[in-house]
Amino acid sequence: NIFYLSTLHNCFSSTADGFSDWHEEASCLLVQVDVLDEWADCRGVSTAPCLRVLVNLSTSGQKARLHYDEESVLLNPECFYIPKCQVDRKVLVGEVQKIQNTLEETQGSELRCLSDPRKYPEDTILKRKYTLGLALWSLLWPSLMLGGGALLVGLVNCLLGCKRMYYA
Repeated sequence: NIFYLSTLHNCFSSTADGFSDWHEEASCLLVQVDVLDEWADCRGVSTAPCLRVLVNLSTSGQKARLHYDEESVLLNPECFYIPKCQVDRKVLVGEVQKIQNTLEETQGSELRCLSDPRKYPEDTILKRKYTLGLALWSLLWPSLMLGGGALLVGLVNCLLGCKRMYYA
């Protein structure tokens, strides 16, 4: 039980401490979408094209790099999207151009985004990867298993107690 509660505490505290900074909602105006000349490193094996997206933040009026989620800010701060590592460069370029074309069609439109002006003043994200709802959903199955196990132990104890009373 103590192990379960400490795991529960660690889950909530790491979610709350590590990723709660992306809380300031803003309206982002899509300004620029381009593929950088310098390709991103792909696990030291090859390189992949880097799609950069710039937006204007409605809260501050400054330009910021747009990222998909908070993890992509940490992995590669320049890129909105990097395709999965592949040897075929044509497939990589085609995949990036497909996303670039989709974003360019929405250029000039506003998106809801999240920012963290204290830690990452030049970056913004589209969505949070780690949320309280996700943490609770992840804890649902272990909680059900713990409750089911406790119920099973209680039923066995009850049946053994009833059996002792019956044969006594």
